[in-house]
Amino acid sequence: MPNSLSAAFNQLKRLLRTSPAVNTQSPFPATRNFVLDIVAEGRRKNTIQLLLDVDATAIRDQIARIEEQSGDRISITTYLAGILARTVAAAPQMHGYLHKGRKLIMFADVDLSVMVEREVDGASLPLPFIIRAANQKSFSEIKMALAQAKSAKLYADGPLSALESNFFSLPGALRKIVWYFARGDAHHEPQ
Repeated sequence: MPNSLSAAFNQLKRLLRTSPAVNTQSPFPATRNFVLDIVAEGRRKNTIQLLLDVDATAIRDQIARIEEQSGDRISITTYLAGILARTVAAAPQMHGYLHKGRKLIMFADVDLSVMVEREVDGASLPLPFIIRAANQKSFSEIKMALAQAKSAKLYADGPLSALESNFFSLPGALRKIVWYFARGDAHHEPQ
Protein backbone atom coordinates (compact mmCIF):
# COMPACT_ATOMS: atom_id res chain seq x y z
CA MET A 1 0.00 0.00 0.00
CA PRO A 2 2.75 2.56 0.77
CA ASN A 3 4.24 2.00 -2.71
CA SER A 4 0.89 2.66 -4.41
CA LEU A 5 0.43 5.82 -2.32
CA SER A 6 3.94 6.94 -3.24
CA ALA A 7 3.28 6.18 -6.93
CA ALA A 8 0.03 8.16 -6.82
CA PHE A 9 1.81 11.08 -5.16
CA ASN A 10 4.55 11.01 -7.82
CA GLN A 11 1.94 10.97 -10.60
CA LEU A 12 0.21 13.95 -9.03
CA LYS A 13 3.49 15.89 -8.83
CA ARG A 14 4.23 15.14 -12.50
CA LEU A 15 0.73 16.28 -13.53
CA LEU A 16 1.11 19.51 -11.59
CA ARG A 17 4.48 20.22 -13.22
CA THR A 18 3.30 19.70 -16.79
CA SER A 19 2.33 22.86 -18.59
CA PRO A 20 -1.34 23.16 -19.32
CA ALA A 21 -2.62 22.67 -22.84
CA VAL A 22 -2.83 25.82 -24.90
CA ASN A 23 -6.32 27.22 -24.53
CA THR A 24 -8.01 29.67 -26.79
CA GLN A 25 -10.23 32.46 -25.63
CA SER A 26 -12.94 34.26 -27.49
CA PRO A 27 -15.41 36.88 -26.38
CA PHE A 28 -18.70 35.60 -25.00
CA PRO A 29 -21.34 36.62 -27.56
CA ALA A 30 -24.05 38.85 -26.10
CA THR A 31 -26.63 36.73 -27.91
CA ARG A 32 -25.78 33.88 -25.52
CA ASN A 33 -27.02 35.93 -22.56
CA PHE A 34 -30.55 34.71 -23.20
CA VAL A 35 -29.39 31.18 -22.34
CA LEU A 36 -28.01 32.45 -19.04
CA ASP A 37 -31.24 34.31 -18.33
CA ILE A 38 -33.44 31.35 -19.16
CA VAL A 39 -31.33 29.05 -16.98
CA ALA A 40 -31.55 31.58 -14.12
CA GLU A 41 -35.33 31.81 -14.53
CA GLY A 42 -35.56 28.03 -14.71
CA ARG A 43 -33.87 27.74 -11.33
CA ARG A 44 -36.79 29.68 -9.85
CA LYS A 45 -39.24 27.02 -10.99
CA ASN A 46 -39.91 23.58 -9.59
CA THR A 47 -38.73 21.09 -12.17
CA ILE A 48 -38.77 17.34 -12.49
CA GLN A 49 -36.08 15.46 -14.39
CA LEU A 50 -37.50 12.54 -16.30
CA LEU A 51 -36.04 9.80 -18.44
CA LEU A 52 -38.66 8.10 -20.52
CA ASP A 53 -38.74 5.19 -22.94
CA VAL A 54 -41.73 5.33 -25.25
CA ASP A 55 -42.98 3.00 -27.94
CA ALA A 56 -43.66 5.47 -30.76
CA THR A 57 -45.44 2.96 -33.00
CA ALA A 58 -48.89 4.46 -32.35
CA ILE A 59 -47.54 7.97 -32.88
CA ARG A 60 -45.95 6.97 -36.18
CA ASP A 61 -49.23 5.35 -37.25
CA GLN A 62 -51.12 8.56 -36.40
CA ILE A 63 -48.57 10.64 -38.30
CA ALA A 64 -48.92 8.34 -41.32
CA ARG A 65 -52.72 8.81 -41.26
CA ILE A 66 -52.37 12.60 -40.98
CA GLU A 67 -49.84 12.66 -43.82
CA GLU A 68 -52.14 10.54 -45.96
CA GLN A 69 -55.08 12.91 -45.35
CA SER A 70 -53.15 16.16 -45.75
CA GLY A 71 -50.55 15.09 -48.31
CA ASP A 72 -47.97 16.90 -46.20
CA ARG A 73 -45.08 15.25 -44.35
CA ILE A 74 -44.86 16.18 -40.68
CA SER A 75 -42.21 15.51 -38.05
CA ILE A 76 -42.69 13.98 -34.63
CA THR A 77 -41.94 17.43 -33.17
CA THR A 78 -44.75 18.97 -35.21
CA TYR A 79 -47.12 16.18 -34.21
CA LEU A 80 -46.27 16.43 -30.50
CA ALA A 81 -46.60 20.24 -30.55
CA GLY A 82 -50.03 20.01 -32.16
CA ILE A 83 -51.28 17.28 -29.83
CA LEU A 84 -49.95 19.11 -26.75
CA ALA A 85 -51.66 22.36 -27.79
CA ARG A 86 -54.97 20.60 -28.43
CA THR A 87 -54.77 18.67 -25.15
CA VAL A 88 -54.07 21.80 -23.11
CA ALA A 89 -56.89 23.66 -24.91
CA ALA A 90 -59.29 20.86 -23.95
CA ALA A 91 -58.48 21.47 -20.27
CA PRO A 92 -57.96 25.27 -19.99
CA GLN A 93 -57.19 25.12 -16.27
CA MET A 94 -53.92 23.40 -17.25
CA HIS A 95 -52.52 26.65 -18.58
CA GLY A 96 -54.32 28.99 -16.25
CA TYR A 97 -52.84 30.68 -13.22
CA LEU A 98 -54.06 32.18 -9.99
CA HIS A 99 -54.15 35.97 -10.29
CA LYS A 100 -53.52 37.84 -7.03
CA GLY A 101 -54.78 34.81 -5.11
CA ARG A 102 -58.38 35.56 -6.12
CA LYS A 103 -59.09 34.69 -9.73
CA LEU A 104 -58.14 31.81 -11.97
CA ILE A 105 -57.05 33.35 -15.28
CA MET A 106 -57.34 30.99 -18.24
CA PHE A 107 -56.14 31.95 -21.69
CA ALA A 108 -58.21 31.33 -24.82
CA ASP A 109 -55.17 30.43 -26.90
CA VAL A 110 -52.34 28.01 -26.20
CA ASP A 111 -48.94 29.46 -27.07
CA LEU A 112 -46.14 26.91 -27.26
CA SER A 113 -42.51 27.74 -26.70
CA VAL A 114 -40.15 25.48 -28.62
CA MET A 115 -36.39 25.54 -29.05
CA VAL A 116 -35.08 25.95 -32.59
CA GLU A 117 -31.43 25.43 -33.47
CA ARG A 118 -29.95 28.40 -35.33
CA GLU A 119 -26.53 29.68 -36.29
CA VAL A 120 -25.87 32.93 -34.39
CA ASP A 121 -22.59 34.82 -34.62
CA GLY A 122 -20.82 31.69 -35.84
CA ALA A 123 -22.18 29.43 -33.08
CA SER A 124 -25.03 26.95 -33.20
CA LEU A 125 -27.52 27.96 -30.50
CA PRO A 126 -30.93 26.80 -29.32
CA LEU A 127 -33.28 29.78 -29.62
CA PRO A 128 -36.76 29.95 -28.12
CA PHE A 129 -39.60 30.41 -30.58
CA ILE A 130 -43.26 30.86 -29.68
CA ILE A 131 -45.95 29.27 -31.81
CA ARG A 132 -48.91 31.57 -31.13
CA ALA A 133 -52.41 30.03 -30.88
CA ALA A 134 -50.96 26.58 -31.59
CA ASN A 135 -54.24 24.98 -30.53
CA GLN A 136 -55.95 26.59 -33.52
CA LYS A 137 -53.30 25.61 -36.06
CA SER A 138 -53.26 22.54 -38.26
CA PHE A 139 -50.23 20.28 -38.25
CA SER A 140 -49.21 21.82 -41.57
CA GLU A 141 -49.40 25.32 -40.10
CA ILE A 142 -47.29 24.28 -37.11
CA LYS A 143 -44.79 22.71 -39.50
CA MET A 144 -44.64 25.97 -41.49
CA ALA A 145 -44.16 28.03 -38.29
CA LEU A 146 -41.25 25.82 -37.23
CA ALA A 147 -39.72 25.99 -40.71
CA GLN A 148 -40.08 29.77 -40.69
CA ALA A 149 -38.37 29.94 -37.27
CA LYS A 150 -35.45 27.95 -38.66
CA SER A 151 -35.05 30.15 -41.74
CA ALA A 152 -36.32 33.61 -40.75
CA LYS A 153 -33.80 36.42 -40.79
CA LEU A 154 -32.28 36.86 -37.36
CA TYR A 155 -32.75 40.21 -35.62
CA ALA A 156 -35.98 40.71 -37.57
CA ASP A 157 -39.10 38.58 -37.05
CA GLY A 158 -37.56 35.19 -36.34
CA PRO A 159 -36.76 33.49 -33.08
CA LEU A 160 -34.24 36.22 -32.16
CA SER A 161 -35.72 39.65 -32.88
CA ALA A 162 -33.87 42.94 -32.85
CA LEU A 163 -35.57 43.80 -29.54
CA GLU A 164 -34.45 40.52 -27.97
CA SER A 165 -30.94 40.87 -29.35
CA ASN A 166 -30.60 44.36 -27.87
CA PHE A 167 -32.16 43.24 -24.60
CA PHE A 168 -29.67 40.39 -24.22
CA SER A 169 -26.83 42.83 -24.92
CA LEU A 170 -27.73 44.77 -21.77
CA PRO A 171 -25.74 44.20 -18.58
CA GLY A 172 -27.04 41.35 -16.43
CA ALA A 173 -28.20 43.66 -13.61
CA LEU A 174 -30.49 45.59 -15.98
CA ARG A 175 -31.83 42.38 -17.52
CA LYS A 176 -32.69 41.09 -14.02
CA ILE A 177 -34.76 44.21 -13.32
CA VAL A 178 -36.67 43.76 -16.59
CA TRP A 179 -37.18 40.03 -15.87
CA TYR A 180 -38.54 40.92 -12.41
CA PHE A 181 -41.31 43.04 -13.93
CA ALA A 182 -41.86 40.74 -16.93
CA ARG A 183 -42.58 37.70 -14.78
CA GLY A 184 -44.94 39.63 -12.53
CA ASP A 185 -48.26 39.40 -14.35
CA ALA A 186 -49.13 37.84 -17.70
CA HIS A 187 -52.73 39.05 -17.41
CA HIS A 188 -53.39 42.75 -17.76
CA GLU A 189 -56.90 43.94 -17.01
CA PRO A 190 -58.17 46.96 -18.96
CA GLN A 191 -58.01 50.15 -16.88
